[in-house]
Order: sequence, then structure tokens, then C-alpha cells
Amino acid sequence: MKINQFINHIYWFSQFGRPKRKISSEELFVNPSLVKEPVFFLSTGRCGTEWFTHLLSKDKNTAVFHDPTPNLSTQNRFMHKLSVLGDKNNLEIAKNLLFAGREQYLRYAYKSEKSYVETNNHITFFAFALAELFPKAKFVHLYRHPGDFVTSGLNRGWFESNETATAKLITSDNEKDWGNYTTLEKIAWVWNETNSFIESFKNQYPNRSFSYDFTHRDYNNLVKLIDFLGLNIPQKTLKKALSIKKNVQKSHTFPSYPNWDDSDRKKLQTICGELSSKYQYQL
Repeated sequence: MKINQFINHIYWFSQFGRPKRKISSEELFVNPSLVKEPVFFLSTGRCGTEWFTHLLSKDKNTAVFHDPTPNLSTQNRFMHKLSVLGDKNNLEIAKNLLFAGREQYLRYAYKSEKSYVETNNHITFFAFALAELFPKAKFVHLYRHPGDFVTSGLNRGWFESNETATAKLITSDNEKDWGNYTTLEKIAWVWNETNSFIESFKNQYPNRSFSYDFTHRDYNNLVKLIDFLGLNIPQKTLKKALSIKKNVQKSHTFPSYPNWDDSDRKKLQTICGELSSKYQYQL
């Protein structure tokens, strides 16, 4: 075995454990449904994806990834642009991009007989392609109060100083509105646009989707979610997890939502008001 192949084998062994069966990339490409009920989280990000990664990893029969390589962030932006055009032929483009980016992960999930779970928010606009590729896949819509999401984005310098993070964000094709938006309004638009897309996806695949409000983190709904996913995590572990925080914002240059001024609240209401009401959030 060549040294590069050996190193590659060791890496994937560390990620998934000892393989129990074999499959080639070509076989998986022809029949991706062989992958055992994969789970994909759909979200804006900054809403508990790392927390869920830690929690779901408690089931040793799962392989959970929060930031796989490549993370497909720029491809996710591309898929958003295509979704605006509404051309269903774009699904074939999405399928091929997905397979190129996740081939090894999915192959080793099959080989190790583990359930593949991806909490990475940069696959959100691939949702329809994922649903077609994997007929048994399940989807989790993870969402958060828009005021908290926008505050997090402002404190991270989105659309201002943090060019690397901004390059991963979707943007509006309406140049007139977008050009007149403040940074707060741009981040609010990202929240609304992303969750609106997910809502349209859930309407098409209601039996394969589960929604979870990370702002309130209801225990009973968490139990239902774990049951929906078919995972084996003790209720004692679930209760303990609710007191744990992950990936918390450390620096705060912009005030938390309860301390926003009225003008900023009105901007958020204008962009996110309708969907916030659906999620029973007070703005």
C-alpha cells in the first residue's frame, strides 16, 4: 500500500472506525440510497449546530460532522442563486457537486455501517438534491430568534470587517434594495431568506422533516426529535445537554436583542416579521 493511501486509510478509520464491508465510489454513485438513513440539518448557522453535533455524537452508531471538508459554503451560495431561478435541471448540478464533496464521508458511513449526520449549515440550499439522492434521508430544520441571529452576525463583522465569513453568506439579487440595506438589514434578510427556503422544502417533504426551535430548546420536543431520527441517546443525557452551551459568542460590540433601540427593532420587524410570527417570536 502506498504511503498516501495508508495515511488516507488511517484518517478515515479515525473518523468512522473499522470498516465492516466494502463499496467503491462508482457503486455508491450509481446507488447512493445504500447509505443508511442519513440526516441533514438545514439552518442559517449560528443556531446550535455545534451543540447538536456534540449531543448526537453520544450515539456511537452515528458519525456526526459539523464542518466536513470541503464545507461547500461557496457552492451553497451558488445553489441559492440557482434556486432563485427555479430551474429544476439545477438538481443534477447539485447532485454532482454534493457527491464530489461528500463521496468519502458517505462511502465510509456505508462501510462502517454508521448513520451519517451532517449539521453543517452550508448544505441548506442543497436540500432538494439531498432529498432526491437519498430517499430515506431525514432533515432537521434548526432555527433561532432573528434578533439573536442578527446580533451574532453583527458581532462577527458580517458584511463589514469579516470578509472570510461574509464570502460564505447568501446575498440578494435585488441590487437596489440590497444597496440601501444597513448591515443589520442584510443579516436579517439572510435569516428570512434561508428560513423561507427551508419552509418551502418542508412543505414538499413534511414527513421527512422535523423543526426545532433552538432559542427555547424545549426538552419534550428534543425527545421527539431524537425519536424521529431513530437515535439511541438516554433521556438523562438529553436533560444534561440542555444546560451545556457550545460555540458561544465571546466578544460583544453590538448589544443583545432586548437592548436594541426601537429603530433597529422596526427594521427587523419589516424583514422578518411574518416568519417570526409563524415561529411565535416576539419582535
